[in-house]
Amino acid sequence: MTGLFSNFAVPADGLLQFGLTNFVIAGMLAGAAWLVQRTGRHPVLAHLLWLFVLLKLVTPPFVSLSLLSLPADPVPTATIALPSAVAGAAGTAPLSTQVDWSALLATVWLLGSLLVLVWSLARVVRFSRLLDAASLPAPAAVQRLVADLSRRFGIAREPQVQLTGANVSPMVWWTGGRVRVVVPEALAERLAPTELEFVLAHELGHVRRGDHFVRWLEWLVCIAFWWNPLAWWARRNLRINEEVCCDALVLATFEPNKKFYANALVTALEVLANPAIRPPAMATAINGGGLMERRIRMIVSKQALSLTPRWLRNSVLVAAAASLPLGFGIAQDMPDDLAQAESWLQQGVSSAFLTQDQADIMLNALRNSQSVNIARVVMRDGDGQARGVTVTSDTPFGSNSPELQTIMRALAEGQITPDQAREQA
Repeated sequence: MTGLFSNFAVPADGLLQFGLTNFVIAGMLAGAAWLVQRTGRHPVLAHLLWLFVLLKLVTPPFVSLSLLSLPADPVPTATIALPSAVAGAAGTAPLSTQVDWSALLATVWLLGSLLVLVWSLARVVRFSRLLDAASLPAPAAVQRLVADLSRRFGIAREPQVQLTGANVSPMVWWTGGRVRVVVPEALAERLAPTELEFVLAHELGHVRRGDHFVRWLEWLVCIAFWWNPLAWWARRNLRINEEVCCDALVLATFEPNKKFYANALVTALEVLANPAIRPPAMATAINGGGLMERRIRMIVSKQALSLTPRWLRNSVLVAAAASLPLGFGIAQDMPDDLAQAESWLQQGVSSAFLTQDQADIMLNALRNSQSVNIARVVMRDGDGQARGVTVTSDTPFGSNSPELQTIMRALAEGQITPDQAREQA
């Protein structure tokens, strides 16, 4: 199994460090976002902070701070019996290796992301086909209403509005091209014209804010970090604040009667209390963030949602943006490879576990090679006790490769001379 992951060790370590350090920084941003959200008065600011949490998770750090210190990773072990003249034991001990856990974890991470990607894309394709088959353009009166609302919102290109026979919630749906606002036929028939206008205004608020683009960012982050609870928590809170922001945008733009607007949303949810079809992550549904009771209380509250001062919003944005290229470097206690390896080999010679010729062969391999691997050569004495010397092998084919093991086995059994081993290495 080690052979399977050995060539993946370096990128695996980098991938795990990337995930860990971004998790730490994104966690700090999430704490700030949660504190702002708890006040309930600045949903726009909270939404921006949660958006930065998602961005930080996938943003590669360009600046590193060495604030963390971890011990060196355990190294693979190759057990090779040396001649009795050196180690006092005959024969060859079995070769054994340790699993590279960093490479194994990185492989599980990537395979999990691939499975989530395939599964979610399959859902998107099925749902898109369902909408295409069950939807028709809305009547001309509804289209004119959407055009008027879009103009008042300042939307440059009005979305396409469709009525669908599918049992889904009103939503914004976008997979490229023109944005679609989808409304169930059953809901359009039940709502009064004013109530339908409020529902459409809420969905157009999502279009005005560009929330349909955010859906794809959420999707990508949750695929890449399917194992990270912070990604899913940020996604949930992002949608909660998004719905409140849309409600506030409708109230500020159209200044409707708050109770009428709240009643329209409640009626829409009552008509479609249990939609049979759960939309994929890319859909922006009318109650995608949940907590409808909290939203209604905010809507009908006499105290309007506070407008975040521009200076405060800009200050937070600058601070959050500055954290995107930031990363914590993980400092490992690793020695200078060649110098430390030479010291280890000389200790082996001094302890009579290695001959000078064998030490020279290993050191030559380090100096003339291209790839770095760390290995521990373990020798067994006459009592069967294992004694070892850790060396850094910089051979072109790696310290655990069959080629190097064959050379070392032949040298240990006396089948080749030190000069021949030096040439082959």
